Amino acid sequence: MERSPSDSYSLTLRVRLSTRAGTLGEVATAIGRAGGDIGAIDIVSAGRDHIIRDITVNTVSSEHEDAIVKAVEAIDGIEVEIHSLHSPLSQKPDRVKVRTLETVFGELADVNGVPRVIAGDFNTPRYESREGEVFSFARTRAGLIRPHYGERHDRAELALVQELPRRGWRDAFRYLHGYERRDRSWMAPPGYGWRLDHVIASAELEPVACDYVHDWREQGLSDHSPIWAELRPVALPS
Repeated sequence: MERSPSDSYSLTLRVRLSTRAGTLGEVATAIGRAGGDIGAIDIVSAGRDHIIRDITVNTVSSEHEDAIVKAVEAIDGIEVEIHSLHSPLSQKPDRVKVRTLETVFGELADVNGVPRVIAGDFNTPRYESREGEVFSFARTRAGLIRPHYGERHDRAELALVQELPRRGWRDAFRYLHGYERRDRSWMAPPGYGWRLDHVIASAELEPVACDYVHDWREQGLSDHSPIWAELRPVALPS
């Protein structure tokens, strides 16, 4: 017997739609064709060229939920913000690294309902243990604050790699591989290096694949190993 959608399998999709006429209708049609039953549509916020809406959908199973997410994902006019960062080195004057990281974090921490990704060379962290302990370049290997850097520098370096994940973001590489993988994206000739390059996604996006391309660095194409990630939209808890 074919099951009907019910609120036992209810999901809420937060989508950012363009103000182009008919965009909401396209979303509703895609959900209907995928067999979903729309229970509510709420406006979260609106701008001059976009509207953010929460769409509650009843489904028949968790697999059905995934199918509806994919159907909505395929519609033009749903956006993801991509931010690229190349952080300055710690020793640059006037705390430029600290001010850069503080500014980027302040922008990203301002929740606006739009799926977001921050990627690039963060020039941090200095150390990650297998237990998930993370040190910035403001600390020694023993974990002590370096006086010439100080606690502000420490907080700034950890804002993207630790504080964002505390707020629901996902470090794509660590989310999939944990801390047992000891990859280094930048290596010095004596053989030491750090994982400085990252892809971190907001709560609306889930990493499904992520890795470094070390061959490119080893072939001399760059002094960094590029990182790639595949992300998929996920439904917010209803």
